[in-house]
Amino acid sequence: MRLVISIFLIFIFVSDAIADEFRLPDEKMCFAEKPKASFALFRSYMAAIKNSAGTKIFKNLYYNEIDGRVIDVLQNGNLSCAYYVTSILYHFKLIDEMRLGVAETAEAMKRAGWKIIEKPVPGSVIVWEEKFFKSSGKSHMHIGFYLGKGKAMSNSSKGKSPLIHFWRYNLEPRNYRKIKEILWHDKLNE
Repeated sequence: MRLVISIFLIFIFVSDAIADEFRLPDEKMCFAEKPKASFALFRSYMAAIKNSAGTKIFKNLYYNEIDGRVIDVLQNGNLSCAYYVTSILYHFKLIDEMRLGVAETAEAMKRAGWKIIEKPVPGSVIVWEEKFFKSSGKSHMHIGFYLGKGKAMSNSSKGKSPLIHFWRYNLEPRNYRKIKEILWHDKLNE
């Protein structure tokens, strides 16, 4: 009987030793030992910008007038650039709320921590100077994203959607559209 008990105790001791060696750590230990995954803000932000090319979701935004009329404040995509930019920025919590005007967008960005930089870097926001449009008889500023390698993405009033274009708008220096400012947020540094 003593022999059976001794063998049994040895078996339990050896089994526990083997089990300890091959046992998976408990759940708390797994999370404590592994580095936590973190959100890749810049990569996600740039992917959202690039993947937005050609989409029509920024084309219309309707408001109810006091007199009961419903109006498209973006004029079927003609005035969608600030709405497009702030939609992306708001999605990534880089601005407090969506805006419809370029000047108010730039001001809201600065209040949200965006800073003026001298040269564009991928992900920076470009604000182009006012330009007169014969079709509407009005002047408008423009806003979009710098993608890198001389390319930008902004909502095109001709295409009625975000399109990739040369960052100065025209390849000929005499026809460049002047840049008013270039903005960058430090949260985009990875």
